[in-house]
Amino acid sequence: MSSYDRVFVEVMPAARAMIAKKLISSYGYSQKSAAEKLGITQPAVSQYKRELRGSKTVIFSEHSELAVQVNDIAKKIAGGEVTMSDVVAELFDLCRVVYEKGKE
Repeated sequence: MSSYDRVFVEVMPAARAMIAKKLISSYGYSQKSAAEKLGITQPAVSQYKRELRGSKTVIFSEHSELAVQVNDIAKKIAGGEVTMSDVVAELFDLCRVVYEKGKE
């Protein structure tokens, strides 16, 4: 799988899963409110929680700075510091970093 494919097939769903889980476990969000903040559906969040989707989180254990970035995104969402477009921009920035690391 190319680095580009890996970003959109594995990394983006894994990042959304980690953010959704963090919003629910650390910030008391419901699945519905976490989904709204991420621009996804509540069933998607349910699947993330049960690790039926977005389970390819190994990239985050290999690169701890990416896990920190994911936690920062969740914190900003919980603090009301970001808009939906900000969340999308931060996720794309995270994916760009992963893509660049894949080219190394």
